[in-house]
Amino acid sequence: MALGKILFLALSSRETSARSWSARSFLQQHLFKDQDSISTPSGYTLHSATNCQTKFGESASAGTSSKGETQDSCAIRCDEEPSCTGFMLGNSQRAGDCYLKKDITIEACETTATWAIYWDMYMKIPTAAPRSKLPFDPDEAVAIRSKAPKAETANLCVDASLAVYEHNQLYMHLCNYHPQQLFFLQKPGVPTETNQTWSGAMTWHTNLKGKGICVDESQSMVKEDEANPDKMHVSALYMHPCNGKPNQAWWIQEGTLQTHWSDGNKCLTYDPSDNMLGMHPCDLTFKDVNQQFYFE
Repeated sequence: MALGKILFLALSSRETSARSWSARSFLQQHLFKDQDSISTPSGYTLHSATNCQTKFGESASAGTSSKGETQDSCAIRCDEEPSCTGFMLGNSQRAGDCYLKKDITIEACETTATWAIYWDMYMKIPTAAPRSKLPFDPDEAVAIRSKAPKAETANLCVDASLAVYEHNQLYMHLCNYHPQQLFFLQKPGVPTETNQTWSGAMTWHTNLKGKGICVDESQSMVKEDEANPDKMHVSALYMHPCNGKPNQAWWIQEGTLQTHWSDGNKCLTYDPSDNMLGMHPCDLTFKDVNQQFYFE
């Protein structure tokens, strides 16, 4: 065989090997990159180099797109949109482009090296479905959970703190389904200050304390955190003997737990920074996930 042909074949083989190594390196670095090295928002799973296109029916739009987003800011947009179940976030060639998605069929989406420089897909971790009916009997008492991503990921439930806090304030604690985490509702059966003033009100009880103890929005005695200037005026919830007063009258609307007696409608609100619960003005668009709760 001529020396020139031998050299040509050797160089061709070397170039082929180099291209093969380059392709494997690209896939390792992009398509099969270590998910732990990426800041995946709490409550989501990452599908790297994945494109879930609307035009092929792999997903549908769940709102307007935006630019200049990060993983966390795009996740916040998704959390604020009730129909959103995931989002696509652009990589180097589409950096910061955020597309909110719903009706996602992740198995039908395309995951290839082609998309590694364009898109990653983030899917919301499914959560337990709310009950179809409310618990109105002590034997039906159930846990109450928050729809906030941190509370869902950390598996937190509303808890009547017993001795943890001085006045048995309610807060979010790791779900253990002990009696202080099991709640039921009661419709007042006799005229009281509560149901004489408003119709549709109900009282809220722990299974541990029974019908004689109610969840109470403190008028002045208990604050969410008096040491914190941002919270020192925020009423806390605590367990108090039932008295038929307006601050023990509760309404449920669009996933919120509300009282109406004080300055405007107040909603039970979860604070992810310290897992405490307080009463804050209601977001009447019902998109604040920190005010969204459900009976498990």
